[in-house]
Amino acid sequence: MNKALSMKLLVIALIAILLNIPLIMISSKSNERGDYKMQAENSVSQNWTGTQKIVGPIISIPYTRKYQVKTWDKNLEEYVQTTKYVNEVFWAIPEELSIASSVENEVRKKGIYDIPVYTSKIYIEGLLASNYKAKINAKGQITKIKDPTLSFAISDMRGINTIPQLNLNNKTLKFLPGSKLPFN
Repeated sequence: MNKALSMKLLVIALIAILLNIPLIMISSKSNERGDYKMQAENSVSQNWTGTQKIVGPIISIPYTRKYQVKTWDKNLEEYVQTTKYVNEVFWAIPEELSIASSVENEVRKKGIYDIPVYTSKIYIEGLLASNYKAKINAKGQITKIKDPTLSFAISDMRGINTIPQLNLNNKTLKFLPGSKLPFN
């Protein structure tokens, strides 16, 4: 009876080993498919925009400020007052800002895999205070205020698939590439 029990246990162990072979094959195929899916996702994401960060709107107003400097003149042995000019930029942000966004889901196909991607439309509306000239003049004697520039900075230019437009006083203006911001 001991011999029969040993034989039964051996047959059960052999059947268990044989049944694990298809499980290992299925697991291997599942891991392979998972790797292919990850490759498909990486391929689509390389051609699609990642996370976007938007800075702005920022209005930069270049101006020239005049100031007086007293310097010691060794020849005259007295202080001489000279006029210096410096070019500066006043940075203004809207006092009121409203941002609305809509997100649309798309599916990109790569082989047998469906990869979801997202497209967003963003509407930004703001109001610049009309007292910015007074704020600039508070910095000293201003000799010239140059044309202001409205700038936005985004983290990944691939995210722009249509040229943004600015509606200002019932006029439509197109944005130019490059934010001209020193900190983007």
